[in-house]
Amino acid sequence: MKTAFNALKKAKIAQQTDWEHLTYFFERYDDRRFDVHAKETILDYGFYLQDPDGPVNN
Repeated sequence: MKTAFNALKKAKIAQQTDWEHLTYFFERYDDRRFDVHAKETILDYGFYLQDPDGPVNN
């Protein structure tokens, strides 16, 4: 999960404070992508991030 979040930070989609105040996230197991017997397995994470221009941060 931390690796996925770091990719969001690198793409400037998320900030470190989003991780520090992370309250909600979800994992998605899609049978077409998450197969423990496959050579490559993909687990999707969804993060709820704050709008940097939103009222909470201003």
